[in-house]
Amino acid sequence: TYEALRDFAQEGLKAILIVANWRGFSGGMRDMYKEILKEGSRIVDALVACEAYDVSVLTYIPPFGELRGGSWVVIDKQIAPNNIVVFADPTSRMNIIEPAGFCKVKFRDNREVTQTIKRLDQQIIQWQKQIDETESADEKLSLQSMIVKRVDELMADYKRVALKFAELQDTPYRAVEKGVIGAVLPFTDSRMRIYWSFRRRMAVYALRRKYVTLSPSTTLSEAEQCIMAWAEDDGVDTKDDKRVAEWAEQRGQESHHASTFAHRFSVVRRTYIQSRVLELASNSSTARSTVAALAAIQSTSGALRRTPLPTNVEGKNSKVRSVSVDAFSASSDVSTHGSPVLVSPGADDMTHRRRCVSSVGAE
Repeated sequence: TYEALRDFAQEGLKAILIVANWRGFSGGMRDMYKEILKEGSRIVDALVACEAYDVSVLTYIPPFGELRGGSWVVIDKQIAPNNIVVFADPTSRMNIIEPAGFCKVKFRDNREVTQTIKRLDQQIIQWQKQIDETESADEKLSLQSMIVKRVDELMADYKRVALKFAELQDTPYRAVEKGVIGAVLPFTDSRMRIYWSFRRRMAVYALRRKYVTLSPSTTLSEAEQCIMAWAEDDGVDTKDDKRVAEWAEQRGQESHHASTFAHRFSVVRRTYIQSRVLELASNSSTARSTVAALAAIQSTSGALRRTPLPTNVEGKNSKVRSVSVDAFSASSDVSTHGSPVLVSPGADDMTHRRRCVSSVGAE
């Protein structure tokens, strides 16, 4: 499995579907000798490599399938949360330990079950109170025998309730509630849902990669959140895979520079360059005035078109050379003294800064 996933990623395949029905790795001496567990854990490395190659990975647990133990761990979406999605059929089951094993961990023997019964059963609590209050030895002995008989009657019922409770934690609905899997997907609807899920993610991944290329300091998760914000601005329901896929594919094919989407990417690049200029200038103790001017422009959400830094600014430890940021715009609005010029921000710039300020680090 590890070698197959690695080869798929290196060959440039953009979608991998894993149909998972595994009960975990065996811990026997034969499997340990063949290093089954060691080699199986390398699947994690392969899934991380898939994220690096923008390969979409979808895991589906089929009807009456089970995913447990080490098999659950190696394909968990937390390995690559930006790249792995897990769906499950309503009849499937998933957890690290089976319900019966979970009960044995919680109640290791009948003594722990007895303690639980004595703590919860109201009749036993009342009898125990009478034992503490009475001084008659015969009455105490009679009450204790009644408690023992009551515990024996309730023992099987408590074990069944514990098992049923553990089974309720084993369902895909509970996994969705805890955020462990993406959705409960019946097998009858799985074909179209998986198809549009793959198509959406491949289109969004292309836009996400372009975003990160223009703004290298932005993570994949932040880039995808910003792209989804753009989709919502365009009136797209981000929970509908089909609509998001069609929207992302259409925006990805827009090549003319006058389009709104192209302008959004230009703002991303402009904002990244602006933040880099601020970062580089702030490292110099002799550039405080320049940093203050650029920070003032940032705070007003202005758009830098062309910003040459002052020449021959000398200090104790460093010297700042003239820097010209041509990527801000083709125009050159510069004052006679070389200080930054404040240009009125456009509506698109303002909207983008408000929605994506956390992604590009403008503030």
